[in-house]
Amino acid sequence: MKRSLLFILFISVIALNGQSQSSGNALSFDGTDDYVSCPLPAVFNAIGTNDFTVELWMTPTIGAFQRVMFAQFDANNFASISLNSTGEVLFYIRQNGNNFSLQSQDVLNSLELVHVAITWGAVNSDARIYINGIEANYASGVFDSSIAADGSMAIGAKTDGTQVFTGDIDELAVWSIVKSPCELNFEMNDKKEGTEPNLVTYYNFDQGTPAGSNPGVDELHDGTSAGNDGSLMNFALAGNASNWITSSVNIYRWWGDQSTVLVGQLGLVATVNANSYQWIYCSDQTPVVGATNATFDPVTEDPNYSGEGDFYAVISTSDNCVDTSACYNVNGSGLSIKELDLESSIVVYPNPSNGQFTIESSLESDNYRIESIEIRNVSGQLIKSIIPSESYSIQIDLSENVGVYFITLNTTSGSTTKKVIVQNL
Repeated sequence: MKRSLLFILFISVIALNGQSQSSGNALSFDGTDDYVSCPLPAVFNAIGTNDFTVELWMTPTIGAFQRVMFAQFDANNFASISLNSTGEVLFYIRQNGNNFSLQSQDVLNSLELVHVAITWGAVNSDARIYINGIEANYASGVFDSSIAADGSMAIGAKTDGTQVFTGDIDELAVWSIVKSPCELNFEMNDKKEGTEPNLVTYYNFDQGTPAGSNPGVDELHDGTSAGNDGSLMNFALAGNASNWITSSVNIYRWWGDQSTVLVGQLGLVATVNANSYQWIYCSDQTPVVGATNATFDPVTEDPNYSGEGDFYAVISTSDNCVDTSACYNVNGSGLSIKELDLESSIVVYPNPSNGQFTIESSLESDNYRIESIEIRNVSGQLIKSIIPSESYSIQIDLSENVGVYFITLNTTSGSTTKKVIVQNL
C-alpha cells in the first residue's frame, strides 16, 4: 500500500513538539457502576450485511470479566469487546442468531495504555482483534455472551449497565468498513475531525476539567454528524476517578494528513510510528546508505547530496506493513516558501474546546511570521480580527460564542484556515 506520510519541519525540539499533541482528556471508569449509554450507530442495525471496525485506547485494570464496548440491535444481533479476568481480549458477534467469537492469547497488563481494535467483515463472517495495531494470536475454542438492552450501545458496560469496566477509555471510533492491518497500525495515533470517510461515530473524550469538579458535564459528544452523543451514567464527576481525566494517549498526526515536506536546518522527520525506516533516492529507488532513522538530514547524512534539488522518500516498515511516502525535494538553501506547508506548521488546540484556544506555530523565522488573524462564523461574518504581538504561541478566547468558527491565519508566506468548535464542555 502506498500512502503519503506526514513530514514536519524539524528545526528544533520546540518545533517538533509543536506538531505533537496530547489527545486532551479521557474518561475514568471506577468499576462499580460507571458506564456511558449511547445511541446505537447505524452500522450495527444490520450486522449480517454491514462491515465495521471499532477502535479505542484504554488503560484497563485487570482482575474481573468486564465489557469495554457493547452494541445491541436485538437479542440476535449484537457485538461486544470484553476483557476476561486474566487480561485476554474477547470479541463476540451474534449475527442473525449465529455466534462468532475470538479470544486473544495476548494478555493485556493492568494500568498499561493499549490500543485495541476489532473488525468485522460481513460477507465472510470474518472477525479479527488487533492489539497496538498488530493482529492478535487467538486461543482455541468458542465462548458465549449474555444479552442486554436492545437498540443502544454502551461504553464500559453492557447496555443494561452490568459487567462494568475499570480503567480509562479514550479516542473511540466506529467505522463502516474493515480497516486493514496497515491502516490500524499507522493511523492509531491520528487525531480525527469527525468528517473522515466511513467514520460513523467518534468520541474524543476531550471534555470537562481533568480531575476537577465537573457537575453537569455528563454527555460524551459524538464528533461526527450522526450526533450519537452518549450519557454518562453514575459518574462522580469529581476527583481522579469516575471523572474526566488527562489523557495518556500521544497524538502526533491528524487523520489523513498528507502534507508536503518542509525543509529545515536539521532535515526531515517522518511521524509515522514504525519499527524501521529507510530513506531512498527517488531517482532510482535505491537506499541512502545509513539513513535508517525516523529523522534524516540529507546535507550531513547523504554523501551524495548535491544541494541542487535532491528528491527523497522514506519507506516505513512495521511488522508486515510497508508504507512508502511520496518524493520530496530538498535543496541547500534552507527553508523555502514554496516548500512551506502552513497547514502542518500551525496547530490550533484543544479542538473542540470551551472557547480557550492556543495557536502554536513552528515558523521559526521572522520572515515567516503570523501577521494577522481573522475569525469568522459559519455565515462568513467577521467575529474578531487580531494583530498578534507574539507569533509562535497565541491565545484566543471565544468562550462566550458556542458554535463552529473558521480561523484564518495570514502569514508572510501565505494564509491557512482552521475550523474550530466551541462547546459547553
